[in-house]
Amino acid sequence: AAAPPRTAAGGLSPLAPKVTEMPVTLRQLMASPPYDGWTATGSARYQAVRYVRACTRPDEPLLILWFAPDLYYYADRPFAGRLGFYLEGYWTSARHEELNLRAIERDRPTVAIVEAGREDTDLYTYPRLLDYVSRSYSAIGELTRRDGRTLRVLARNDRSPTSIDVELGWPCYS
Repeated sequence: AAAPPRTAAGGLSPLAPKVTEMPVTLRQLMASPPYDGWTATGSARYQAVRYVRACTRPDEPLLILWFAPDLYYYADRPFAGRLGFYLEGYWTSARHEELNLRAIERDRPTVAIVEAGREDTDLYTYPRLLDYVSRSYSAIGELTRRDGRTLRVLARNDRSPTSIDVELGWPCYS
């Protein structure tokens, strides 16, 4: 039979603080999304997410007009419509385009975010969506990424702001 493990007096004391901190750490790790731990702090994407979290309701759908699933995740918002991302030619039929557009109209997301230039590289294949966005939204601000690309943040024309975001000076809708 194996000898029972030996414990030296005081051998557990260095571990005790770590054990007592575990519930706090576990809660932080289980929080979804772990926005406060996002390493992109200060980036344009981070600022856009911070704005969405601060200035829209938690259940408010978000419309992001390119492939950026991390923004939905960190913003902790559902995507508007039937598609979570937009790539060149993603539609399989005109019917699918119509169903997505109807879903976006039903969800009526207050905020939409587009990376400048996507109209020419991807979104040109979504002409009805571009028309809808141009009629229903207006730019409220831009954020420049470290790589020089610009994120354009849009808000619905038919929504009235409830306050102003202190950091960006943009309207809030929460």
